[in-house]
Amino acid sequence: MLERNRALPEERAQDTEGVIRRLWGYMVPEWRVLIVVLLCMVMNGASQGLAPALIGRAVDEFITQGERTGLAQTMFWLFLVYVMGLLGFVGQSRLMGEVSQRVLRRIRLEIFEHIQR
Repeated sequence: MLERNRALPEERAQDTEGVIRRLWGYMVPEWRVLIVVLLCMVMNGASQGLAPALIGRAVDEFITQGERTGLAQTMFWLFLVYVMGLLGFVGQSRLMGEVSQRVLRRIRLEIFEHIQR
């Protein structure tokens, strides 16, 4: 089965810019959700940047000096950063999944209507 698929020639869109414009037209009704997805991406990215910084701070300032109070506070903030990252990742994944399902549904309905004419 795989060998048959490998033998197929590669096809590319002749009007790439037009294809992107047309696909963007399907995404426009989802602009509010896409903004939330963007915010979720920023949350996830920020957590990935903040976590190592907090761990470095914990090691450099608190563990080496034996300061438990500062270490506990830093670990609390690290926990919140990880929760923020988790929420951002889950939100991004779920919302983009929902958007893509709705967009594909619209495309399928358009194709079906076109074939029925």
